[in-house]
Amino acid sequence: MSTTLIVEDLPDIREWLGEVARAALPGTSVVAVGRCDEGVAVATRQPFDYALVDLGLPDGS
Repeated sequence: MSTTLIVEDLPDIREWLGEVARAALPGTSVVAVGRCDEGVAVATRQPFDYALVDLGLPDGS
């Protein structure tokens, strides 16, 4: 099973990206967060196969 990290500050887009990831990668486990620091924190605790990251986050990218 693969794992996907989503870092997106807009909740609707974050939810949609999760749906897209699950449709494209059946069985993937999705972790979705809304801030850059949250993304860094989870990425240092566990490995991810895929990452979808907003490059224009208000708190950095």
